[in-house]
Amino acid sequence: MKAILICGLIISLCLFSVHCNPLFSENTSPSPSPSSFAPKKPPPKVEELTGLLDDCCCEVQSVDKGLKDDRIHHLLSDLVETTFLRYFKVNYLKECPFWAENYLCSAADGPGECGICECDEKEIPEAWKDVRPTKAAKVEELTGLLDDCCCEVQSVDKGLKDDRIHHLLSDLVETTFLRYFKVNYLKECPFWAENYLCSAADGPGECGICECDEKEIPEAWKDVRPTKAANIQGWEEENEDVWICQDDTEDTMYVNLQANPERFTGYSGGNATKIWTMIYQDNCFPDPHECFEQRVFYRLISGLHASTTAHICETFHFPDKTWGPNLDMFAWRLGAFPDRMKNIYFTFVYLLRAANKAAPFLTEYAYNTGNSNEDAKVNKLINELLDPSNSLCSSETFDESVMFQGERASLKREFMNKFRNISQIMDCVSCQTCKVHAKLQILGIATATKILMAEDFNVIRNLQHNEISSLINTLHKFSESIHIINNMRERQRDPTWSISQEKDNKISTPTTKQQQQQQQQITTTFVSANTLLA
Repeated sequence: MKAILICGLIISLCLFSVHCNPLFSENTSPSPSPSSFAPKKPPPKVEELTGLLDDCCCEVQSVDKGLKDDRIHHLLSDLVETTFLRYFKVNYLKECPFWAENYLCSAADGPGECGICECDEKEIPEAWKDVRPTKAAKVEELTGLLDDCCCEVQSVDKGLKDDRIHHLLSDLVETTFLRYFKVNYLKECPFWAENYLCSAADGPGECGICECDEKEIPEAWKDVRPTKAANIQGWEEENEDVWICQDDTEDTMYVNLQANPERFTGYSGGNATKIWTMIYQDNCFPDPHECFEQRVFYRLISGLHASTTAHICETFHFPDKTWGPNLDMFAWRLGAFPDRMKNIYFTFVYLLRAANKAAPFLTEYAYNTGNSNEDAKVNKLINELLDPSNSLCSSETFDESVMFQGERASLKREFMNKFRNISQIMDCVSCQTCKVHAKLQILGIATATKILMAEDFNVIRNLQHNEISSLINTLHKFSESIHIINNMRERQRDPTWSISQEKDNKISTPTTKQQQQQQQQITTTFVSANTLLA
């Protein structure tokens, strides 16, 4: 009996102990801090620093002595509190280009925490609001011979200065035959699962595509596989002269390029970075400067990238929902890099040389749209464009005869495969407008290469409607890019130029919630360094 009482007393004490211990209590009382469980051990000593600092000619004592009277530190403290230095322009919403990231906070979290306290518009000096690039971002002058071709920058500028070639191209791309491009812009990415940003419902001018009305399409084109009578052949994917993975399936549709212009759509961030990274790292040659062919390939891809940037900067969507040229962005991304701008010139010369080589075919081609007046107009403009009097240089602009000679002959197949790979990568672009223009231009450059590398003129005679359309439209885009370069340089030189002079409020602006979020993510913001606490 005594033993039972003792056991009962012990059990009661144990239960009481468990109930009262805050670690096991159901009450929401604060748990002890982790430090209370740390071993009772003194913190390590803060070591003394003396002697020479490795890799520089200064001693720790000299630095300490210089800062001891706080003069330098006080000067720096006063400096970082000035208006000029306390503001930092940054896109802190930019997505991580290496992995998908879940961000922990937003501006609503306030300063001093994870979130950012953005500046009030009134804080920003007026002189900064229409920022003109500094000398470090000057739009550089371009002169001299274009490497890897027989033409000077000045010759191209002079040839385009009177606008004859550019006007002919502008008139051509507005014709029925050339303003339509057949494409499957809904084709899925073959390399990774992609979340597409938009749909046709988003409307023209933004991420989405404005599809053609069935009545717009010429009757002669409506058969999936047009007959030779229409002078438009179907794709021949198995042919070794096909340089691009074509889209001739039941899912292809005609897109009016004039109704879906190339410009800023808000497409940026991780996906866009992934596309260009895959193109440059996986499809450019390991050493793009090793031989002539590899340099040419790299310059064509770089030219495409730079031309796309030029068009985005020329028709940019600003945070105030207006459109206009973004001189600041252009200068920093393109204008300060002569090699990038020269690659635009190089690609233009390359495309023009291909068009001239195909002149006997293009000038006699039956441009069949069912409208005899329209078809005659295309033929007339093509003949004017390819007239020898429009030559930009004293000799042939590009000498393709030196390519793939001798031991380098095997590079031709590799060249072709890289174009095919890039055409598939373009299916991974998640902005529909961007995808259409990317597929158009890579086909245009590949068609130019197909023409230049053709050993048999019958290859040129078998060009298809999409190839002709993409070649001329891409040539026009690069002509526009050269105009943009020269216009941006003139704007920067003009002390009276203001961005407000060229902003256009009439162009449609993003309306969907998704597009507004995209716009917010690409906008750089001024933040005050004084509100950012470590």
